[in-house]
Amino acid sequence: QMKMKEDLRKQQKLNMKNSRHSRFGGTFVIQGKKSITEKDLIYHKNIKKIKDLSFDDEKNITRHTRFNAIAEDTISKRLSTAQTRNCLKELAQKFLDVCYNPLMKKAKSFLCRGQSTADCDESFYLWACCFFMEFNRIVGFKLELVAETLSSDTFSYILQIIFKFHEEIKGYSSKMAHKMKLWAKRLHFAVKAYREMLENLSLMQVSKDSKIKNIAGVIQNIIFYQQEYRELPTMLLKQFNRTFFTKSYLTDLIECTHLYIKMLDAYTKSNTLIVQQTKKVAKKKKKPAKKKKNLLSDREM
Repeated sequence: QMKMKEDLRKQQKLNMKNSRHSRFGGTFVIQGKKSITEKDLIYHKNIKKIKDLSFDDEKNITRHTRFNAIAEDTISKRLSTAQTRNCLKELAQKFLDVCYNPLMKKAKSFLCRGQSTADCDESFYLWACCFFMEFNRIVGFKLELVAETLSSDTFSYILQIIFKFHEEIKGYSSKMAHKMKLWAKRLHFAVKAYREMLENLSLMQVSKDSKIKNIAGVIQNIIFYQQEYRELPTMLLKQFNRTFFTKSYLTDLIECTHLYIKMLDAYTKSNTLIVQQTKKVAKKKKKPAKKKKNLLSDREM
């Protein structure tokens, strides 16, 4: 019995694994993935799947305070079934055919008169403007279906909304982060609507119909000559702060800026663009009044 216990102890001792990790784990070559030297990549860890390959394991994670946390997108995309998508497509098409133009006109008139019931009513208007104009552009562009929102008045109204939201964000301090994020989200809706209007305007410019081209030319004369439209992309890019604005907002803003510059470049090649520069008139300095010398006449002497 003692011998059996001794043999069992020796067997357990042999089976016991050493907890110390060897510093020499080996070197592995990953075939099909080139390094800087155009040779196969060398990796110093044992990996089972190629997706586990990472060089960021030993990097220090940048931590942000609660006030400086990076804004994240909260909207998630969900893919519906084909039957549901077809039903929604038919509904959106009927909405465009029947009531899009009169409904958007009525909503705009209520918003302009200040009869909105909540601050988010403008966001709903901007979302509808962006969604249905994009739907009409993708399905098959028809100007008569979205004529209400493709006008110079609507461009001017969207510009006013963007400036309004911009001023609201500037009015809050960094301690009111929740308020600034709320107005930044509304500004994102405005930028998306403005970008979609530029997308439709670019399609109008290449249309074969002369009437549609003339309408596009009138709108382009406004957005390319007025200073507010030209300075809008620069103003929004300077205002960007990753604490309040999301990455998707920055993507939409850059795409909008690129589209505006591309359209401006094409416009200047076919037309002569004259930018009026206002010169500052220097104010005339008032000459100091000369001191009158009291000359005593000979009689007063």
